[in-house]
Amino acid sequence: DLLLTGSFSKLGFVEDSSSRQQIRFTFAGRNFAGSDLSHWDFVRSDLSGSYLSETDLTCANFSLSNISSTVLAGAVLNCSNFNGTNLNNSDLRWTHISNSSFIGADLRNALFFGAVFINNNFSNAIANDDTTWPSNFDPTTAGITLLSN
Repeated sequence: DLLLTGSFSKLGFVEDSSSRQQIRFTFAGRNFAGSDLSHWDFVRSDLSGSYLSETDLTCANFSLSNISSTVLAGAVLNCSNFNGTNLNNSDLRWTHISNSSFIGADLRNALFFGAVFINNNFSNAIANDDTTWPSNFDPTTAGITLLSN
């Protein structure tokens, strides 16, 4: 079990503040499985291809980040922020997602099978026919735009 505390600078990551549009931190391909990343600020970060399975992501902020092709299976996403985040091809099976925001997120090809959804905001998010949902979840009613493949 990896317990992470403190700031990214303590982990040897330096923030690129030259542009608000650029990726701030790169964690692509990293293994954070089983970690406590609650309350961490990942805004504009690249976590593509990373492993976050069984991770506590309570109140973590991933807005405007790239989490494509990332494994989050079994993670806890309580009060987390994924606004404008790319979750394309990510594995979110068996996650517990409550009071979290996915406004404008890219959910195409994401796997949500077996996930528990409680009081989340999916307004203006996009998904496609290959996105899998928990049973009894209607993406259209939740405000998700379904695109054709």
